[in-house]
Amino acid sequence: MKKKPVGVDPFRIAGSKHELEEPFVVALVPAGLPFDWSTEPADAVWLPESFFNPIHQAAVAMKLPYLSRTDNLYEQYRFACSEAREVARELELVGFSNLPSDLQRAARLAATIALRGATSGGTFDLIIEGP
Repeated sequence: MKKKPVGVDPFRIAGSKHELEEPFVVALVPAGLPFDWSTEPADAVWLPESFFNPIHQAAVAMKLPYLSRTDNLYEQYRFACSEAREVARELELVGFSNLPSDLQRAARLAATIALRGATSGGTFDLIIEGP
């Protein structure tokens, strides 16, 4: 995956401890069509790679079915509009868990993208994918 300019990247800014990390992305892509990064996603939040495992581990500990499936950072996980609402709910739960505040914020930002997918009327699918 190559970082694209669409969306927000609030944690990997110049001078931050995450500046040089590879990102993983939570993004909206055209529904039902293959997505290979030759085009930009409709919307996205880019998060430091080191955030992936703690967010996933929190989801597993909380027994959240959708996020628990995203166990390999290097795969593309795709959720249809109907599933994106559940992913958003799960990300919100992780966002209010006992994780450090930067991870909580990241989960809530990702939930915002997922909710946009859920309310897109089937226009977009949600993907979670690492570098």
